[in-house]
Amino acid sequence: MLSMTKYGCEPGHSTVTPARLRGWGAGVIVFGLGAALAAGAMPAIANEVNAPTVATPWAAGTALPATGLSSQTVGFHANQPVALDQAALPKHAANRVIVDVTTFGADPTGVKDSAKAVNDAILHAKSLHKPTTILFPCGVYSMYPENAPKRELYVSNTVGADPNYKTKSIGLLIEDMEDVIVEGMGSQLTFHGSQTEFANIRSTDVTIQNLDTDWYAAGTLDLPVVGSGVADGFGYRDIQVPVGVNVAINGATATFNGENSPATGLPYWTHAPSGATGGHNQTRDLATGQTLRTGVQLWNNSRAVTDLGNGVYRVSYNNAADPGGTGKAYEIRKTTRDTPGGLIWESQRTALKNMKLHYLHGFGIVGQFSKDVALDAITLRTDFGTGRQTAAFADFIQMSGIAGKVQITNSLFDNPHDDPINIHGTYVEVKAVDRAAKTVTLQYMHNETAGFPQFYAGDELRFVKKATMLPEGATTFKVASVDGPTGKDSTKNLTQMTVTLDGELPTNLAASQFVAENLTYTPEVYIAGNTFQSVPTRGILVTTPREVLIERNVFDQMGMASIYISADAASWYESSGVDNVNIRNNVFDRPSTGSATIFVDPTNSQSEAGKAVHHGINIAGNRFSVLPGGQLVSAKSVSGLDFTANTVNHYAPTNPVSVSSSKALFNFSSSADIDIAGNTYEKGFNLRANTSGMDAAEVRGTPDAIVNNGDNITPLGNPASPLATGMGWVREDVSKWTAVDKNTVTLKAGSSGLWATQNAAVNILRQNAPLVGDATMVVKMSGATASQYEEAGLILYSDDDNYVALQRKHANGSPVLALVTETGGSPNENTKVAAPAAADVWLKLVRAGNQYTASYSTDNVTFTTIGTVTNATVTNGKTGILAVGASSANAPFTFTDLLVNTVAQPFFEQVNAPEPAKLVAGLAAPVWTGVQFAAPSSPLAALASVPAATKSVSTKFTAADASTGLQVQFNDKVATAGSGGAYTFNLMPGANVVQVQTMGSDGVSSQTYRWVISRQGALNKPGANLVCAPVVVPTTPPATVPPTTAPPTTVAPTTAPPTLPPVTTAPPTTTSPSVTPPATTAPATVAPSGSVDAETVSAGGELTVTGKNFKPGTTATFTLHSNPVVLGTAVVAADGTVSLTATVPANALAGAHTVVITGTGINGEAAKVSIAVTVAGGTATGEATTAAATTAAAAADDLASTGASGSVVGGLAVALVLGGLVLFWTTRRRAANH
Repeated sequence: MLSMTKYGCEPGHSTVTPARLRGWGAGVIVFGLGAALAAGAMPAIANEVNAPTVATPWAAGTALPATGLSSQTVGFHANQPVALDQAALPKHAANRVIVDVTTFGADPTGVKDSAKAVNDAILHAKSLHKPTTILFPCGVYSMYPENAPKRELYVSNTVGADPNYKTKSIGLLIEDMEDVIVEGMGSQLTFHGSQTEFANIRSTDVTIQNLDTDWYAAGTLDLPVVGSGVADGFGYRDIQVPVGVNVAINGATATFNGENSPATGLPYWTHAPSGATGGHNQTRDLATGQTLRTGVQLWNNSRAVTDLGNGVYRVSYNNAADPGGTGKAYEIRKTTRDTPGGLIWESQRTALKNMKLHYLHGFGIVGQFSKDVALDAITLRTDFGTGRQTAAFADFIQMSGIAGKVQITNSLFDNPHDDPINIHGTYVEVKAVDRAAKTVTLQYMHNETAGFPQFYAGDELRFVKKATMLPEGATTFKVASVDGPTGKDSTKNLTQMTVTLDGELPTNLAASQFVAENLTYTPEVYIAGNTFQSVPTRGILVTTPREVLIERNVFDQMGMASIYISADAASWYESSGVDNVNIRNNVFDRPSTGSATIFVDPTNSQSEAGKAVHHGINIAGNRFSVLPGGQLVSAKSVSGLDFTANTVNHYAPTNPVSVSSSKALFNFSSSADIDIAGNTYEKGFNLRANTSGMDAAEVRGTPDAIVNNGDNITPLGNPASPLATGMGWVREDVSKWTAVDKNTVTLKAGSSGLWATQNAAVNILRQNAPLVGDATMVVKMSGATASQYEEAGLILYSDDDNYVALQRKHANGSPVLALVTETGGSPNENTKVAAPAAADVWLKLVRAGNQYTASYSTDNVTFTTIGTVTNATVTNGKTGILAVGASSANAPFTFTDLLVNTVAQPFFEQVNAPEPAKLVAGLAAPVWTGVQFAAPSSPLAALASVPAATKSVSTKFTAADASTGLQVQFNDKVATAGSGGAYTFNLMPGANVVQVQTMGSDGVSSQTYRWVISRQGALNKPGANLVCAPVVVPTTPPATVPPTTAPPTTVAPTTAPPTLPPVTTAPPTTTSPSVTPPATTAPATVAPSGSVDAETVSAGGELTVTGKNFKPGTTATFTLHSNPVVLGTAVVAADGTVSLTATVPANALAGAHTVVITGTGINGEAAKVSIAVTVAGGTATGEATTAAATTAAAAADDLASTGASGSVVGGLAVALVLGGLVLFWTTRRRAANH
């Protein structure tokens, strides 16, 4: 099978231009189609219906040992991809009609709007009622919403029943069709405005492949900070705005507008300054890759905005401090999920294959009440060079009510604004019960889900009690009838449905106490070979009672749980309980410390003895590389959970081990039958399992030395300076503290904090005994916050949810001194003042009863009061210090002379020099050419900026230990070393990422190094990296091939392709998303002419047509009239001649005809030449001319349709290959001599 990228498009650094497409695009298409047809069919990921039956059924990958799991063996970058279950993929016939979208006016240069032309091509394909391949010749196609098809649709997890968004514009709409392949040939669809990129509705056996998508001006605004500092006495940040975004400066702030609609003249979207502070926004640290949900403090205390050119704007501030932020990307969006990014609804066997989806607007790809959905080799990441970072407005993939099997494989998920994958059903609440009629009234409960059918006649329904989340008895029901939402109109109630069942309703069934779920539409799930990175939320959410296998994935820097299993009838109403989940051979790198890595948390408020919501969860053979404060598993209401044969190590491991964590590795509640055995753990973990609401004996962890409800922290074996009597650590991380003397310690920020549910702050150094009565605490702190959410100071600590602290807080660029109080996990930091400029500050905290007063001094003489708070939960608090908060700067803070009631409290008994810790499986420091890196942002991450003139950088990577293996990635692709072992990286504008992942000889120790090079200068437009280029380039012309093009692969319909209305023939006037044709000098005007090799030709015979004085490198089209039939196309030679040998249709009428050559004259203007010809023989009756007759004729004779049928496939294949090779050679030869 021939990969489409081999004869379509490949990534590069050049823009697709009309000249380039005309110069060799025809050769690409002719050769590619010929090679594919010669192989038997167009490339497809699915089964051919006439292919031999596979003798053995599909089986998942062989289980691997936990040792040796790395980016080379698992995940998106693995050497070997995982295999899909072919039985659940679309089935495609070998004999197919090919419909070329450009025949209908689609523009592969991106200059014109192609939305209507693409839809016309699809409608024509639909009218043929045959297996069809819809072909996009390689290029960039602009897709505007104004002329895209419209449908009233209601989609799960989006806008519910909101009438303001009921009508969706859909760029690529496959509707009520069978056996369709959408073949992109590496093309990119560039979308504008608000649209669903593609939808597959009520269709069967549909594959979309080799087709990339992006947005000219994405609705999420990404603003990379390319510099910060102080100029003219004012701090500033320099932000760079992506192409397609217009900036309106409003004094101290600015408003960002999307491109203008060509229909209304108004922006498609607007981001006002007030929208930046919303907590749903995000900040991505480009150096480390970590993404956090947080308000963007871009406009806090701003004073002016200045346009510096190249899309760079300087925001200056009223204070004289450097606000920081260089290397961060601010990501600002709205909250309304107005349309899904893609939709699969009421369809069977749908597959997406080999696609790069650079941005999904509104929501992700939604599968809704369909059967068998597969996504394979999908890259969900922004395009490098555009400066954008957000790849999805919300989720990436949401499967809501799927039957059959869901397969998500060999894909990359990077930086969405919500969960990458969520697979679930929907609980609808019982609102009324009619026992006599055997009917129930059910209601959608979440405001974002409504309007589509939840049940169909014949489906299996089950009732679940909300309080316990347990099924109501063992009985399920068949649905007899449904009266409710249709999913495509608002004539019925959008939130309620009446369902009639086949049996007597349960006795206990009552309104508002029960929910119903559809068991028919619950899938088997296979998620394998994927990489999830820089995710601020969960990685995978899955709830289905059928088999789930999650294997060979890489999870890196999840902001919440890597895998989350819920069953929710209280908030999102997402079903169901799980019965068979296998999580094996995955890598969990630096998972969140704010949540367990694998989190099982149904919403039941009550439990029943001997019963559980979830069953059968097996976690085996995984590698966990955990940060201090991380937890492996937290599970509620599970019966039967095994945790076996896993390896547990520290992230960025060292020798000797330098990290210790007091967090229990396991937590279970209301669960039973838990086995923990056969795992390996590095030193420094707390081998503890907490239990609640259950018999602790249900957790069997003795083989692993797990202690139920008691600490078992394995010692590090390399004692550092011993603490003074009466002092102790909370979650010690020895890599982040240094003993200076007995009374002085330096702590580094950079870990999670204590705020609300974070509860993972490391190195809280506090007294062991509670502070009694009224008291005064003072400490000197040296050092200022540097970035993000660093915070450091004095604390009275009871536990993670109850404390009072006086802290320096960076507040994401607005530094303050804040008196923080938290009670029962509810924090408040409103008592604060601006942070002083001085690096040294004395912090004082005074307790009087339940009141706490904070003050500070810069000289330890005069103290300034900050304020007073009340907190009754810290009467047993312990005096201490801390430096924490999310940050990549690891800013140090030095604490000296802690006084409690004027009595000095030393930190250390004595100061020892510990053995220095070295990274295991580390790299020798690389020497770079073309770039100089400053101090690392973290031990494993560095950031640098280079001028626009720097096109490439290079280096070598050498493991410190020869037994260490490594994989080098550049911009999320595996890189290969050149001669001598050096790597050369060709830079895009904006951030470029070099990442090296190592694996030690022990098969467990691994490091992830990251270097980010930001290249200055103007950012790229979407699609700029697309280059259409053939792979096969003969060095000499084939001697046996005549210098003409092969017969056409497609034949035009009997009616002309549609003409686009004026509003869509050009992009908006206020922006420039189009590709500009290259300037040319027109030669002297000579009229084109033409001739034929014979004035008379028999029907079914060959005819050679030659044109002269056409523009070299352009494509000419040859059409036989009067009822037009396209004979083919050919590329004009360097001397202005163009020739085509074609077969006259066997059903052509006898008599006089005209051959018309249409193309471009040598003056660059459209040209047309007509040549008379007589057809002898032929049919005795005329061709169909009415619409109905045209369809009938198309069905009867493929030559009357736009497309070559399977009956001519074999005859065209050789000619297509040979003709394509000639076009490749002649075109490349011209290019070489240009």
